[in-house]
Amino acid sequence: MTSLRKGLSRRAFARSVAAAAAVPLLARCARAPEQAEVLVIGAGISGLYAAWLLQQQGLQPLVIEASDRLGGRLLTLDHLRGAPEAGGQTLDALYARTFAALADLGLGAFPRRAFAPGVALHVNGELLDAAAWSSSRANRLAGAERDVLPQRLADFHLDRGSPLRGHDDWLRGEFAALDARSLRVELERLGASAEALRLMEILYDGRGLDNVSALFAYRKRLVARAGGGELFRIRGGSARLPETMAGRLDREVHLRQAVARIEIDRDGVEVRCADGQRYRARFALCSIPWSVLRQVILLPRPPQAEIIRDLPYNKITQVKLAFRRRFWEDDGLPPAMISDRPFEKVFAVPAEDGSLNELNCWIDGQQAAKLDDWTNDRIGRFVVRELSSARPAAAGNLEVLDVTAWGQNPYALGAYHFWAPGQVRQSGRLAREPWGPVHWIGEHVAVLQQGIEGAMESAEREALAVMERMGALRR
Repeated sequence: MTSLRKGLSRRAFARSVAAAAAVPLLARCARAPEQAEVLVIGAGISGLYAAWLLQQQGLQPLVIEASDRLGGRLLTLDHLRGAPEAGGQTLDALYARTFAALADLGLGAFPRRAFAPGVALHVNGELLDAAAWSSSRANRLAGAERDVLPQRLADFHLDRGSPLRGHDDWLRGEFAALDARSLRVELERLGASAEALRLMEILYDGRGLDNVSALFAYRKRLVARAGGGELFRIRGGSARLPETMAGRLDREVHLRQAVARIEIDRDGVEVRCADGQRYRARFALCSIPWSVLRQVILLPRPPQAEIIRDLPYNKITQVKLAFRRRFWEDDGLPPAMISDRPFEKVFAVPAEDGSLNELNCWIDGQQAAKLDDWTNDRIGRFVVRELSSARPAAAGNLEVLDVTAWGQNPYALGAYHFWAPGQVRQSGRLAREPWGPVHWIGEHVAVLQQGIEGAMESAEREALAVMERMGALRR
């Protein structure tokens, strides 16, 4: 190698190495592609549910997945005591498809409860119980806002202003003007104070009030409110749902198949993976989050190209913290916490058996995006330091168990989508239109629901559409 390098320039040497490395790749590309009636791209909940539905109708779908595990953004940390969740985890009363699937698969759900009532607040440098918020000197809100907890401010204003009644109203033309406004502009129109806007900028579930469509915010709040107050979790962990679905498929899911290129032609669709493996099918159901899909070569250019490129995804980082002792008993405050400090939210959610094994620090939006350039170790140390500073009783009692940064995950690059101002009006309907034989599935193309149920809603809709098209072809 030394003599070879002496005879080549650095650039020429690099070219020779690249050419040599390409030989096995080209050899693999030369192999005939693996065939499937329907190719499902992505083994998250939408992809596996779609494959399961197709198989029930007598088809033989093949599922490929980029990562080395099933479940996508459903992630149960089975290596930790109590198997806490780091991804999608909460069901509500309107998750009809999810509950039906759990029953069909022999799984179940249990109520999601807080470990203890109430929540501690740390706002404007003051640590207090939420019960004292309305009269606290830390409360700089105005008028009726003073009786609203910081984490409820967005709900308070959106509930007063929402014109939406049906779950599909957000796609009706009469509400398009709302999409032209940012959430900040809408909240200002509704009378939100400057302090409320400051707190919502930190605590609202998105990438900043200026970057979220007011129409999308109304839609999201309508869906959450319609679900009622009772929340549930999947017994054994959220990951059991996709794992059990995959176990019911006749064809094994192909893992470690990162898609590099999708090309459609008159005969169907061909998918090429980073390792050179190829797949051909008459139809495909693609569940790749668009935060990742924008890195895939799509030929010819699909009509959804611009929204695939631009659809924003919320960033979420979760830090699981063990506690050496129940420090909240020392300061007399609830273990759960909301703050305007960078750690934002701390949840105390017990395991299925009712035990509290860890606290879950939940950071999202702009702050999570800032942390995406950090190592997990640095994120963990930062959270412990910030939380201990805000709550002295916690100092010396916290240990980092796990850091899950969805913005860093190369197969997600975010936790879930939202719509920026103007995007619903421009692309809301187009986003769900098939690209030739390729149908889009995932929570980002659901109409009525969001989260796990939204992912399954889209999978059901597009699996049915593919079955109808295949039936027409076979007549």
